[in-house]
Amino acid sequence: MSSKIVAIKIFLIFFIAVLIVSTNVSVQAKNNLPDALDIVVKISRMEEILKIFEDLVQTASKANTPPPTNMLRGMLHGTDWIDPNRPIVIGIILNETRPEIAALIPFQKQNNNFQGAYNAFSGTDYYIMTVPPIPDAHVSESLKNALVEASGLKSGDSLSITMNVSKIMKTYYDKIQEFMAQIENMPSNQELDKLDISQHEIREIFQKSIDTLSEIETISTGLNLNESIFEAFLKADAIQGSALRKLFTSTGDTFLLDNYSPQYQINFKSHSYNVAGMLDIINNCFGNFYKKMGIAFSSMASVYADFTGEMAGGINFENGKMVFENISILKKGKNYADFMEKTYLPWLEEYSINMNKMLSKQLSAQQQNLTRTRESIVKGHKVYGAKVNNLSFFPVPGQAAMTTGIAQNKQMFEYDMRMTVLDDLFITAPNDKRIGELIQISGNFKEKKSSAPLMSMNIDIASYIKMIIEMVPVQGLNIGKPPEMGKIIVKADTGNGTINTTTSIMINDIKKVIAWAKDIDFSNMSSTPAQTDTKKIETEIEPVNQADNHKKTRVMNENNVEYWRKKGAICSTYGNDKAAIKYYKKVIELDPNKIDAYFQLGISYGETGAYQKAILSINKALQADPQNGLYFYGRGRVYLLSGDEQKGVDDLKLAAVLGSRDAQDYLQSRKLN
Repeated sequence: MSSKIVAIKIFLIFFIAVLIVSTNVSVQAKNNLPDALDIVVKISRMEEILKIFEDLVQTASKANTPPPTNMLRGMLHGTDWIDPNRPIVIGIILNETRPEIAALIPFQKQNNNFQGAYNAFSGTDYYIMTVPPIPDAHVSESLKNALVEASGLKSGDSLSITMNVSKIMKTYYDKIQEFMAQIENMPSNQELDKLDISQHEIREIFQKSIDTLSEIETISTGLNLNESIFEAFLKADAIQGSALRKLFTSTGDTFLLDNYSPQYQINFKSHSYNVAGMLDIINNCFGNFYKKMGIAFSSMASVYADFTGEMAGGINFENGKMVFENISILKKGKNYADFMEKTYLPWLEEYSINMNKMLSKQLSAQQQNLTRTRESIVKGHKVYGAKVNNLSFFPVPGQAAMTTGIAQNKQMFEYDMRMTVLDDLFITAPNDKRIGELIQISGNFKEKKSSAPLMSMNIDIASYIKMIIEMVPVQGLNIGKPPEMGKIIVKADTGNGTINTTTSIMINDIKKVIAWAKDIDFSNMSSTPAQTDTKKIETEIEPVNQADNHKKTRVMNENNVEYWRKKGAICSTYGNDKAAIKYYKKVIELDPNKIDAYFQLGISYGETGAYQKAILSINKALQADPQNGLYFYGRGRVYLLSGDEQKGVDDLKLAAVLGSRDAQDYLQSRKLN
């Protein structure tokens, strides 16, 4: 992938992740940066950080090996002499020739060995040295004074890096413009050529992005950690009067959805914020880029101009399928009776068509991203349906190519949407039953004061790891089941032109991940994608030409869930359902939580005529995933095979409502819908 593609992605990620995630700030970044410095790095409580890191390394080590921190301790000639109550400070002054860099190390007792080794200047209770250490190097008085000033500014952060962005942009303005001029002479890129994006237009994207970044006065990012929690943060302060400063301003402290708390693997909430301002900035920087891709960003902005930004919802990834629900607040004072039919769905369908055109250019193949499904009435409200397949709202070059690499998990990127508008509530859920529940819940919504952050999200760690594994499976890699863990917590807020975001995870959960990853067996891993050809799969599972390999593989596969699942799938595909039943039972014995195995076992029972056993097995799968249309379709087919047509048709109708195309086709062919 070319540097141009990477750079465009970086800018897109910055604006989508930083501009959308807006948050409250207690300490502004600029307060930790003396005027003389362009960049400041602070390290506080070094001894505590080293001990935490050593503890994590010990968790990861299979042998009692010395931690890598020993090398750092040796370079510093020990760490007990460093004052734990004051930060180590590294200061950088940038100029057009060569940056001036020096570090201040506060001490509680002198260390002559350290001073002599690095030719450090000694103050009353600190050493100052050049970075990297250079014999007989000189540190200017302005840099020394700035380091002393920075060391006196309080900071509760374990590690922080603060940059005077606006000052840096001014210092390197000429060099940035030289780089911009060179962009137009860069070699063409096949991926961009397909989208008909010229070098001049690429330069324009970069220039507008840099102009927007120049509206930031300071950015501070870093880590906070102790023996209990690990937290990463980002703080930014926008220049007075800039568009970013208006964006980084709280729009209110009331919240309508405070009592609505979805319980999903990923849950999110946000207060109202300046949606139009955020979209304007993205459009200014990347509007022409989207236009070249066939996407009218202005139409997206016009649709989302009706939203306040307040929303809450959740996402699950279960059995290779995504389940999604969300409630968003629309602006008051408007009639939204025709919003779905005349505004939202026409735009969504047009966007899907344009996305298909763009993907066909990149992949030379058409891909359907949105399909309208049946309408219904729930609690007196009209409900609209759509089936979505990997519909990204902020596409970037290369995304489609990435998607082809995980094409075997296409179902994971599909989800069913049922949508309705209730007064000023835009409600989305995976099925009509949940739509009805959300309509009922909405009767209890009352606007009230809230001190919660502007935006928050929590992610179940074990489920997230499982999702990643299912997205990008590696053949021959036996990773086992992730341990039970807590959540990753993301919070964001804005105020007074400042943005602050934090992402936190418990140290104990990090240890669990490390310990689990340590036991993964990589010895049988292959970088070759999983084969879909049956003969190739059987060859890979049980090599029969070499006795030793056969014996070794048999022992290794005895407790391998995926091995037995593949065996079952092969047998059921070729009609040997009696053998498939045996293999799926083995899967369940090894992993009782393998829900899909109950369903496949039930299907095989049905094919052998054991209908009662088939229904019982599929029921177990439905108990764990009651919104799975495929499961209802399978049970319906079993009922039909058993002669119970009424129950069969009822299940097929449920499956059709939940998005099963096979069920919809069957009912249509029988004129039962």
